[in-house]
Amino acid sequence: MPHHPLNEFPYWWEGVSHPTADISPEEKVWDIVIIGGGFTGLHAAITLASSGQDTLVLEAGRIGQGASGRNGGMLGNLLIPGLDELVEKYGAAKAAALYREGEAAFKYTVNQIDAMGIECDLATPGRLFPAATSKHLEQQKKSVEMRHRLLGREEAVIDKAELAAELNSPLYYGAFAQFDTGSLHPGKYAAGLAKGAEKEGARIVQNCRADRIKRTLSGFEIETSKGWVRCRQLIMATNGYHEFLHPSFFHRIIPIASSMIATAEMDPSEVTLLIPSQKSMSDSYKILNYFRPSPDGKRLLIGGRPSIFKTPLTKQADILLARLKSIFPTMPETSAEYVWTGNVAYGFNSLPHIGQMDGIYFASGYGGSGVAMSGYLGQKIALKMLEKGGADTAFDDLPFETRFYYNGQPWFLPLAMIGYKLKDKFGI
Repeated sequence: MPHHPLNEFPYWWEGVSHPTADISPEEKVWDIVIIGGGFTGLHAAITLASSGQDTLVLEAGRIGQGASGRNGGMLGNLLIPGLDELVEKYGAAKAAALYREGEAAFKYTVNQIDAMGIECDLATPGRLFPAATSKHLEQQKKSVEMRHRLLGREEAVIDKAELAAELNSPLYYGAFAQFDTGSLHPGKYAAGLAKGAEKEGARIVQNCRADRIKRTLSGFEIETSKGWVRCRQLIMATNGYHEFLHPSFFHRIIPIASSMIATAEMDPSEVTLLIPSQKSMSDSYKILNYFRPSPDGKRLLIGGRPSIFKTPLTKQADILLARLKSIFPTMPETSAEYVWTGNVAYGFNSLPHIGQMDGIYFASGYGGSGVAMSGYLGQKIALKMLEKGGADTAFDDLPFETRFYYNGQPWFLPLAMIGYKLKDKFGI
């Protein structure tokens, strides 16, 4: 097997960039400044700039530096809590309204990609959610039935024999299948959004870190790595990369690390043999695996949480490659060529949040399912600022909770991970 150097950056960044020069913001008072150049911030910028707002996007690194350039590129319509869990907590009507936001987010994203002509390897052949145990498969059947009853969704549960035609792995007992969701190339998607935002008149400044926010009588001042920026209104589109910018935000969003690898190139026929359907997958383990072919069909990608405690990327790559081999025992001998990690952002109720705190607008907390939802809520927060129709969401009245024991550092995650590992070991 040829040796491939291990690149410690996202596979999605290879050959993809946004050509904005490394410049400083103009000395002026902007109508709106957006901190964060990911899917949320860029969709907000497109909406605001196209409505005549003088809009500036500040990105600490490159476009898509955070979760928008580090995710698996899986485009779906589910929320992290199950529909049954939401029915129990909020009642059937509210639960259904929350889940319909997922459907709306998916449709909005596909429509925007088409309308803007973004070439990002969008494919919608459906997705599979393999069941790690027979108990999980039974739970999936109940969930599919409930979504059909309350939402009218057409999904299917397939058994082990049926799954074999879509996924060549002995590890799973079956799966539930969606028919119209899919995947994209997140690096190309972010670059296309940035181009679209600038076409509408927004200004994007990369490699410009926001360090401090100061409230003023007329708006806000932001201290950045390139000097002070002034604006009338402000959006925090930082998701799991908010750091200490906004204390109220800091104590409500939990950043959780997730890592991915991309293998070295294979013969496309070998990849097709392992995943004949070419679909994206997310399995039912508590410490789940999400995996897919690369858009060109030459690599396998897998993501998850490879370790309980902080671990070097090289070791994470070894662990994820071993997981891939456990899923595909017949996989040809290969190596990881790319490995990267990034933050997934959760609220305490595991639902997205949108609104404003202390006069600062925000959308956040996508819980690892934000490829569609992040841009959708970016547009919604912009509409709220513009006081235009179509701005309301079912998330608007949800309390943005914190806990007395949370200081902004998720010290309790290792304990949760140990519990999840035990549940996976015993098939609970």
